[in-house]
Amino acid sequence: MSRYPHLTPAVEAQILRLYRDGLSYPAIAAEVGIHRSTVSRVLHRLKVVTTRYGKPVDEREKAVEMYRAGMKVEDIAAALGWGSTQTVVNVVRRAGVPRRRAPGGGRKPSPERTSE
Repeated sequence: MSRYPHLTPAVEAQILRLYRDGLSYPAIAAEVGIHRSTVSRVLHRLKVVTTRYGKPVDEREKAVEMYRAGMKVEDIAAALGWGSTQTVVNVVRRAGVPRRRAPGGGRKPSPERTSE
């Protein structure tokens, strides 16, 4: 019996099948109609060895390739359907790829205060 009363064993089997087919947590959640954290909890409870961030290995490798090719983090996230640019940053950093600086050196300087 499922620990989550709204999930039948058939739905849990569907989550497992979709994950093994390479879908990400958000994609599985959208397909099944549940929250992505529920996908994570179900897979964990079923003792499935998952990838970091719930992103398939091929998607993470593609993100790193796109970054090395010069694409912006925002464009990579949009192309892969990832909801967060921070996930792209984390994947790239953990792959050991040095970060590029934003044009103009990153943060804008704060306006100087004028004393009157």
